[in-house]
Amino acid sequence: MRKLTILFATLTLCVGLWAEIPTRIVNIVEIYNGEQLLCRAFEPTSVKYLQKQIPIYEYVDLGLPSGTLWATTNIGADSVYQVGSYFMWGGITSDVESYDWAHYPYGDSEWTLTKYCTQNTRGKDGFVDSITVLLPENDAATQNRGPEWRTPTIDEWQELNNKDYTVQEAVTDYRGTGVGGVIVYKKTKEEGATYYPAMDVHIFLPGGGYYDGTHIKYVSLNYNVEYWSSTLNAGSCSMAFDKKADGYGAGERYFGKPVRPVYVGTSNK
Repeated sequence: MRKLTILFATLTLCVGLWAEIPTRIVNIVEIYNGEQLLCRAFEPTSVKYLQKQIPIYEYVDLGLPSGTLWATTNIGADSVYQVGSYFMWGGITSDVESYDWAHYPYGDSEWTLTKYCTQNTRGKDGFVDSITVLLPENDAATQNRGPEWRTPTIDEWQELNNKDYTVQEAVTDYRGTGVGGVIVYKKTKEEGATYYPAMDVHIFLPGGGYYDGTHIKYVSLNYNVEYWSSTLNAGSCSMAFDKKADGYGAGERYFGKPVRPVYVGTSNK
């Protein structure tokens, strides 16, 4: 595979509190098999933009040990402070009449599952497939943004929540938008082995609650941010992990929850 990278660098200045710190903006054009990808890398924030004749999606390098690149927006959101679309676990569309077992694609009850089942007592007619992570064809992130994106695993959520790597701040009004949620900042290590948030390198997780049936729950609690992971809670086989500001919980598969994807394209391989 032939790869051609062309760099165009310019120097600009950050505005606001850190106006005295220069930020280098690099425009990158990469050619893969004759296809042109346009990227813009903002340093030191390490926010990158990708364009491939599709809408531009952003991801942020938070300096995590795994190298995981987190998207700055939810699936279906047009801005960082919008919740976006709500999906069932394993569902790929938000066009749902009601978030309940009757509309769940892989079983009409927690005892008649037809996919992602590790216990024959919960599978239809004893069905078991022992699949514990969403396949690409059932991943809302992959199906709505393309093969370079997927739903995070529970391990990736736990890494994001690790206080050795990030700083989390619950807010009720994210940058004047009136939207509450949790900001996750990158940490940098300074002298004395003390960690500090890096200069405004972060993602924002808006608190949008979740759907149960046709009703949305906990939308007013900005600290209760619930997002699906791609990892099944195999212990009950009727739940999947979700992310909350204060830890991890589980919910019925048919619940409608937002999805914050991670980028797994060529630049992260």
